[in-house]
Amino acid sequence: MKKTRKNYFLPVLTAIVSATPALALADLSLNGSAGNGEISLNWSGAGADSIYQVYYDTDSNPAGRTRLATLAPSTHSYTASNLNNGTQYWFWVKYQNDSGDWLNSSVFTATPSAGGLSLTGVAGDRQVQLNWNNAGSGGGYQIYYDTDSNPAGRSRAASVSESTHSYTVTNLNNGTPYWFWIKYRDNSGNMVSSEAFNATPVSSSGGGSSGGGSSSADSYDASLSYQWQGAYENGNQDSCVSGNWQTPSSTGDTGQPLRAESTHFAVYWADGTNINTDQARTALNTLEHVWSVYYGNNVKFQEPYCNSSQKFKATVHFGNDFALTGGGWFKNGNRLMGMWVGPGAAADQWGLAHEFAHGAQFMTTAFPGCNGLGCWIHESHANWMAHQVFPDNAHCSEMLVNTTHLHYGNTRTRYCNWQFFEYLKDKFGPGVVGKMWSTSTYDKDEWQKLMANQGWDIKRLNDEFGDWAMHNVTWDYLDINGTNRGAYFRDTYGAIDQDPGANTQRRLRLTQLETLDNNWRNNHRFVSPYYWAPQRWGYNIVRLYPEQGASSVTVNFRGVVQQGADSDWRWGLVATDRNLNSPRYSRIQRGNSNQASISINNGDEVYLVVMATPTQYQKILWARHSSDGTPYPSIYRYPYMVEVQGAWPDGFRNGAKDACPSGTVRHGNGGGCAPQGTPSSVYVGPYAKVLGGTVRDNARIEDHATIVHGTVSGNAVVGAMTLLGSESTATSWYHTFDVSDNATVKSTFYPMGWFGDRAAGGTVTLLGDLEYYSNKYSNFFYGLVDDRWNGDTSINDITVRPPYSWR
Repeated sequence: MKKTRKNYFLPVLTAIVSATPALALADLSLNGSAGNGEISLNWSGAGADSIYQVYYDTDSNPAGRTRLATLAPSTHSYTASNLNNGTQYWFWVKYQNDSGDWLNSSVFTATPSAGGLSLTGVAGDRQVQLNWNNAGSGGGYQIYYDTDSNPAGRSRAASVSESTHSYTVTNLNNGTPYWFWIKYRDNSGNMVSSEAFNATPVSSSGGGSSGGGSSSADSYDASLSYQWQGAYENGNQDSCVSGNWQTPSSTGDTGQPLRAESTHFAVYWADGTNINTDQARTALNTLEHVWSVYYGNNVKFQEPYCNSSQKFKATVHFGNDFALTGGGWFKNGNRLMGMWVGPGAAADQWGLAHEFAHGAQFMTTAFPGCNGLGCWIHESHANWMAHQVFPDNAHCSEMLVNTTHLHYGNTRTRYCNWQFFEYLKDKFGPGVVGKMWSTSTYDKDEWQKLMANQGWDIKRLNDEFGDWAMHNVTWDYLDINGTNRGAYFRDTYGAIDQDPGANTQRRLRLTQLETLDNNWRNNHRFVSPYYWAPQRWGYNIVRLYPEQGASSVTVNFRGVVQQGADSDWRWGLVATDRNLNSPRYSRIQRGNSNQASISINNGDEVYLVVMATPTQYQKILWARHSSDGTPYPSIYRYPYMVEVQGAWPDGFRNGAKDACPSGTVRHGNGGGCAPQGTPSSVYVGPYAKVLGGTVRDNARIEDHATIVHGTVSGNAVVGAMTLLGSESTATSWYHTFDVSDNATVKSTFYPMGWFGDRAAGGTVTLLGDLEYYSNKYSNFFYGLVDDRWNGDTSINDITVRPPYSWR
């Protein structure tokens, strides 16, 4: 809460390797391995926040050596390519120690040479089939490709088992030459690479068009995370005027005396405050570490008072009545960073990092275009900043993962939706995020500033959001430290293919499509549910189950075009192994009518990703009060239809409706799933589920609603994607929610009852992204619902309703 306020490590083939002594006294040991035309280097960190300079030569004399690269402090590996096989090379890495002296690593020497795996292949229509001999190494194979013969920057197409000796690379461009390599472990356990194989796909009909799918003007390639350039970002960090950090005042904002200081912080508390100097020092140590991260190379946020030699320390005020807040204040005409900390929060490292981020934000130009009520990005960005300090703490960011259909920047998830900033950092560099705050502005909000800074138009920003959504299936993020973060995020959030079990809040991650018409078994056509269709920069992930023996999956897409909505989409297919370690992407499609295909291997999982990307920028502001956003029903959703070949969507595996969950059967009134004995007067729609709780009288359970705990009675209606109540988990007791009389509940957010066991009755209607803290019995509500608000007398949901017609 705020107050006031390409570096690629490509180890390869057979090598002749030796090492010679260091040139200068240093603590950095350089190692590596040689391969086919390349040598891969690696070293441990030097213990200083220094860049690394990589040099090489064809003799051991460093005089006249050539610099190959300059790398970020977090980078500890580099591959020198385009080398001559049989020629011996010497390498050095230069760095600065803590005293600022430039030192050399030990020298490393190696001789690249070719290896023994034979790679061949056959080109086809938008594909190349590869074949290779058994390497006899007892390990698997990694398939790489590129559009030139230089292995630097090549892309990994797949990883296959040791028993596999062929693979077809698909979705290639006809007429474009490609080079392919196989990486594997040799008998000594070293990662080595085959010689390159070159082939050019050609159209089977003699033309150059793709075999189904849209033209290149309507689609683009998904990025490959190991080609992201965030670690090599140049610039985007301000060069600041030097100066001394001084204490801004001898007293705090309410006259508290100065008690302790550090390099960048001054601490105040009044007599009688339940804090002591040791506790304050602990907080100062945490905050100084936070400072070093925020204003270092890993975040590159603009340092306060950058253009002035007069620099004031951030103020930390302890008080028994304080919780934990941050932002800024003014004294003696000076703009100051401030924090207000309860004694119990002095050891809350995440909280201190988050609230100090608000102080850092306070010192920037920020976003006047957000309007006077504030801007969702402050909380999201503050948690992203804290995550940079504590990268093994994802905090509450699972909330975005569970509600991706809502517009990006939704107030309900404003603390917990920072993953797009992580994508920007990893792909382009952390300075891109910081510059959103620090560049001069007039009336721009966060996205307008990002576009202006990057030279993007709305089409390019939409492309980046579409690319981001594709990577979120497996969390295929390559951090700027060179680590793929997919396994961490999947372990933290739960993988996309993991059954939600008792985690009721995870039941909306995978979108359940509906049949477009009664002929779906023949035409394979399905439609997004009315309430589940994504809002602006929201997205759906639909799991597709391949048919037996299918070698590819094809989707024909038709977006529902709405007047005034600037309708557009980014969508594509993701295929991955069962462990979600090796995602492959179709081209990402634009527009309302197109097609995409992806080749699959036995055992692959396949996902359809659809994001709403309006053609015109939509500024979505806080419109009601400073804790809420634009009313849910006034934000368009973007429905779509699909025709699927080679697979069936979740819920319709093998061309049949999935069986009901254990303990439920198809209910006679409506065809949904409910326990045996559910009263016949109760309607349970064909996609709805009653898994627990009580439903009685003339209650209607509609759309994709799921009843978990609670009671639905009288003439009440529960619909949309409502999760009514939730189950107990290891960390949380179950929640319940009751709906009675003529009330209607149509939620698209977390389980009703999640924010407290509550009820809805009378004639009330609850709709959309409900964060519900009250009991309501009349009028219409959406968003944040508490005792302060009496609701609206009507709601106009502007999204066009079904039925939709295939065209």
